[in-house]
Amino acid sequence: MALTGSIPTSFSKLSSLQILKLENNFLTGALPSALYSLSSLQVLGVAGNSDLSGSLNGINGLTSLKELYIGYTSISGVIPASIAACGDLMVFSAPEAKLSSSIPSSMGSLSSLVALDLGNSGLSGPIPSTLGRLGSLEDVVLSKNEFTGVIPDEIWEGWVKAKKVDFSENSFSSESGLPISIGNWKVSSMLSHCFYRIDNGMFM
Repeated sequence: MALTGSIPTSFSKLSSLQILKLENNFLTGALPSALYSLSSLQVLGVAGNSDLSGSLNGINGLTSLKELYIGYTSISGVIPASIAACGDLMVFSAPEAKLSSSIPSSMGSLSSLVALDLGNSGLSGPIPSTLGRLGSLEDVVLSKNEFTGVIPDEIWEGWVKAKKVDFSENSFSSESGLPISIGNWKVSSMLSHCFYRIDNGMFM
């Protein structure tokens, strides 16, 4: 039976809670900001609740967070620079969320990040070169946004463990391309999974 209604703020009293997974239900209302006081929480999953709103403001309180799933919700607003406080974060999954503005450069300090999915989530602006510091990334989806500028060289130089990278359907400059440094990537099958679009052109 699917859950309905709003998420009770009383969850915030469960100070030892480590995993909260409420995905693929019919939850409504706002994600309680009080949940961000759960400093022991390691997994927060609310994906698949299309009418669940709220924002990521205050997420810096989740200092033990390892996995965050907010895709296919109505959670909106910016990714706050303070997300850097979630230093153990390994998975940030927010496809089809209602985010806005750009990726904060502070995300480059999330050195444990392995999977980043921000596909079709309403983001724009340039991709910060600091993301090139995320040498543990294996799976990256940044497609169907309004990212502009060029793909920083630091990305190609730093994502040496990547297995899938999807830059498709953005608004990158025609100067974006595959540099020689992509030869440092360790997965030989990588290029079959690496896509980007330039000026409404073809994918590679």
